[in-house]
Amino acid sequence: MIPATGMSFLLLHATMQMALAEKLQLWPLTISEYFLLGCWTGLGFMAIELPNSFAKRQLNIVPGGPARSHRVRNTCFILDQIDSIAGGLLAVWIFVPVPLSSALSLLMLGGVAHYVFNAVLMHLGLRTRAA
Repeated sequence: MIPATGMSFLLLHATMQMALAEKLQLWPLTISEYFLLGCWTGLGFMAIELPNSFAKRQLNIVPGGPARSHRVRNTCFILDQIDSIAGGLLAVWIFVPVPLSSALSLLMLGGVAHYVFNAVLMHLGLRTRAA
């Protein structure tokens, strides 16, 4: 995950460089700094899963299983869709500015994209449930 996210940030940087003659950039970083920021983001993306998993184990929710309570199941569903995105955003936010409106948009759109991706995997038989 970590090197893959680093490579994704390199791809993002290269795409922005090709998109406009004026050399569009999100942040004034070198190509190696984009890679390192991407790796750091991947680490944040993964690390934020730990507290979520710990909380589920404390609630006796089996890995990959649903909670018994409807309220807890709904809360877990929402957290499962956005926790990794929040961790990645937090990692980025530590080093470079991210406007609050962008962060909120990424959380919402990313959560929807995460759910849709899981639903597609479920439809293809590669996953047993969408949430």
